[in-house]
Amino acid sequence: MRISIIFSLTLLLASCQSIQKISNDYKTVRIQKQDIYQYPIIAELDIGSTKIQGTAKSLYPKQPIEEIKKIAIANALEKVNGDVIIEPTFKIIEEGENITITVSGYYGTYKNFKKVTKEDIQLINSLK
Repeated sequence: MRISIIFSLTLLLASCQSIQKISNDYKTVRIQKQDIYQYPIIAELDIGSTKIQGTAKSLYPKQPIEEIKKIAIANALEKVNGDVIIEPTFKIIEEGENITITVSGYYGTYKNFKKVTKEDIQLINSLK
């Protein structure tokens, strides 16, 4: 009960923020018990036939270009509900401390998630 209250309060406080931040960071935890197994998962990538484009402007002086690129990518993918941009190209315009970045490329969407089979591993190894 206490955990659900803490979770609800955290969610409520997090929803009040208005700062846009994109993060691709992740953390992993090694499983120590021998009776827990994690199977690798693979998915198909469906590539769209049209190019997409997204733009982002710096939110504050000296904002790292990589952060602005991530926001531009997120803006482009949001338009098509995509998961990834294939071979993105970036146009960077710097006007004093203001930076505008436009990204374009084809979008991809992951589908058909499944556990890896022996056949999948053989196919992946044959492509190397």
